[in-house]
Amino acid sequence: MRRRLWLSIAAAVIGASLLAAAGFASPAKSSAPSSFSGAKKGGTLHINISDSDVDYIDPQLSYYVPGWALLYTTCRQLLNYPDKSGKAGTRLYADGAVAFPKVSRGGKTYTFTVRSGMKFSNGKPLTAKNYKFAIDRAADPKLGSPAGPFMSDIKGFEKANTSGGHVSGVTAKGSKVIINLIAPHADFLSRVAMMFFCPMPTNTPTVAAGVNSFPGSGPYYVSSRTPGRTIVLKKNKYYKGSRPQNVNEIDVNVLTNQDTSLLQTKRGSVDYDLGGHPGTEDASLSRQYGVNKKQYWVNPDISTNYFAMNTIAAPFAGNLAARKAVNYAIDRKALIATQGAHAGVATDQLLPPSLQGFSNANIFPFRPNVSQAKKLLKNKSYKVTLFEGGSDIRKARAAALQAQLKRAGFDVSITGLATGVMYKRCGTKSEASSGAFQLCDVGWVADYPDPFDFVDVLLNGNNIQDTNNNNYAYFNNAKYNRQMNVANGLIGAKRYSTYGNLDIAISKNAVPNAYWINFNNRDFIGPKTGCWTFQPIYASPDFARLCRK
Repeated sequence: MRRRLWLSIAAAVIGASLLAAAGFASPAKSSAPSSFSGAKKGGTLHINISDSDVDYIDPQLSYYVPGWALLYTTCRQLLNYPDKSGKAGTRLYADGAVAFPKVSRGGKTYTFTVRSGMKFSNGKPLTAKNYKFAIDRAADPKLGSPAGPFMSDIKGFEKANTSGGHVSGVTAKGSKVIINLIAPHADFLSRVAMMFFCPMPTNTPTVAAGVNSFPGSGPYYVSSRTPGRTIVLKKNKYYKGSRPQNVNEIDVNVLTNQDTSLLQTKRGSVDYDLGGHPGTEDASLSRQYGVNKKQYWVNPDISTNYFAMNTIAAPFAGNLAARKAVNYAIDRKALIATQGAHAGVATDQLLPPSLQGFSNANIFPFRPNVSQAKKLLKNKSYKVTLFEGGSDIRKARAAALQAQLKRAGFDVSITGLATGVMYKRCGTKSEASSGAFQLCDVGWVADYPDPFDFVDVLLNGNNIQDTNNNNYAYFNNAKYNRQMNVANGLIGAKRYSTYGNLDIAISKNAVPNAYWINFNNRDFIGPKTGCWTFQPIYASPDFARLCRK
């Protein structure tokens, strides 16, 4: 989905009980987050999401940064990330489980013991069956969950994802959740902390539209959502864990106006805008409030933004030269300039520099080489449609891209959409195959700090489905698919170097996308908002931690 890597996955995230005989290292013991004292309790947080809405508020369907930032307050996964900034916020701890799992020799069977006495916000017991149900629900083809790339190595998941039924490799016995994998994978425990594994009541409907309210297992629960209008989160009175619950309620208004929202945040009637603020304001905000002092905050993401090129429709299908031409024609530094002060750094490949495995290959120029682009196109011209999100900052870069590509011979028409709608349409295979778009302005923020979450999730053609795709280029190359599968079975330094080499090879020789920026997260909070914590895994304020002054 956003972050900076401080930990070695192989050494610090694999799990506390992986056996040395299986070839895995063990991390230091992970503990629950400390409780917060001194924060003012009560009140309501007022949050906007300007120019967009969440895609879903259903944990097994949501896959858009604003949705996960909110769901982080509502879900008690078996393993979780603490309510802390910096390095401490990236360390897994046992949350719904009493400890890290016991892992079989060979690293394919994980046995979690679920805490006793936990309850959902409706007072019903939270048990091992609710964790199994979440995996079964994510596999149900009626739901169309994007969880497939993260659960497909669970035994029986693919069969259930095709024909329905329970995932055979997951069992719930008393307080135990037992998960059997097809093969050992070094990043599995990090995946268990994803929202797709959020426990749900076993009577939760499984419908493609998802649910708009559900009993929460974390500090808060989703009381209601009216798509296109509001989301309301309320405190879970049955939550007895160690995470904070500083405010009583979190009210979210979506599709708000970014300029108006900034004025409201300055006045204090809004606490924060998850949709961001106008990029033109960052220079003045940093001058007025300072950087990382009180209200204006800048933090690097583990993220990459890029223009996905539709490889299953003209003109990019089977046309490597045209895809390379886009990469030579764009002016990455000029695009970044449209995004305001402190926006980020230029890139021409998928893996972010802060992620292990990254190796700077200098594949394409950061400044345009129009003559090379025209040479590749053999002076032909192509009409292409760009699907673009609705915010002003996105419109600015779309207009800049349009002008840059025109000089090389691409006639770009821009279709403006609400950002969530854009991701849905770009992730729908029929939209791509019909040629509804040729370019899509997308970004990827790490679900967890491992190269699998970029290379495999965004480029492995085996994961393409009818809807909710993350491979927006619909890139499907049998050779690279096999190499990705091999890379995911590796651990340690070999894992990272293999993924790094794959990143370079695909970015240089197959060119499914035009990468241009590794963004910083730039946040502005209101004067009445306190207890700021930037949660690095979710690349957003920690809403359970935020308080009203």
